[in-house]
Amino acid sequence: MLESIVPVWPPSKEIRHASMKLNVIVDLDQIASRMVNSPRPVTTLLSHTDVSQSFDNWILKREGSDCNRHVLLPERVDPLNLPPDRGRFRWLKQSYVPTLQKLGEWRIILVDCQPLWVVHTAPGNAEAEWVFLHRDAGLSLAEMSLRMRKPYVFDDIMDPVGGTLSERRQADQELESFAIAVLNQLIWLEEKSLGAPSSMRLMVRLDLGVMHGPDGQLGYFINEVERGMGIGLFSTGNPRWTLRLADEFGVLNDGCWASVDGIVPFKRGHNGRVRDVIASCIIRNMFEVEVAVVQTWCRV
Repeated sequence: MLESIVPVWPPSKEIRHASMKLNVIVDLDQIASRMVNSPRPVTTLLSHTDVSQSFDNWILKREGSDCNRHVLLPERVDPLNLPPDRGRFRWLKQSYVPTLQKLGEWRIILVDCQPLWVVHTAPGNAEAEWVFLHRDAGLSLAEMSLRMRKPYVFDDIMDPVGGTLSERRQADQELESFAIAVLNQLIWLEEKSLGAPSSMRLMVRLDLGVMHGPDGQLGYFINEVERGMGIGLFSTGNPRWTLRLADEFGVLNDGCWASVDGIVPFKRGHNGRVRDVIASCIIRNMFEVEVAVVQTWCRV
């Protein structure tokens, strides 16, 4: 196996586990059940035999897929022609969250379990078009909830005007503290399951949305967890974000990666080379070149 010859990050065992999306969703549901005001969409395996099931306000999404591929919104679901499972990857049925389409998502990249930067993406006017905005002045959940009680447009929530600097900082802290809290618990659950350190300790991207829970309260929820090559996908909005990400990630490798399963130690002084490799990998991703495995060599 490749990993017995060269270091591979993230380890293939972790990637295979994460590719079965229901594994991660079950963990996120468990975490949300222990948190205050943490709503979650309902997710189940798609049944190909239950003719009585309803698809009103449900979407379909497939495991082993990414970047909005293999996602069917309610208007595209044909109950008489359901998509078949492919190999070990299954189709999931998930309750529709309208705010994901109307407001978009916050893509938070975390390095060493701390937020590096936040990019807000929203659907554009054309099909498959995305708008990239750097979040620098967000609203708190309470403020968003208040504005959403009456008819609103995108800019009312995502491009706020006014508010003190302290209020905007508190809103950003609310978003980031939620992401950190969920990430720490997700790492613990995954490491317990796999019996090995998670690559998310080094770097991960969490995609957050907002939705109303059963009690009517507005809350954040994790829509996707991205690791490996997909982390830098939404940095295309500004190439400087990619370079900063590469530098920040490279600093973590100034000592060694011995604590990560499948990664060999790096001696001090090699971090520059690692930064170059990571930077080139992320830039490849920016131009949507799909890379299955990243190989990193270092003389030790």
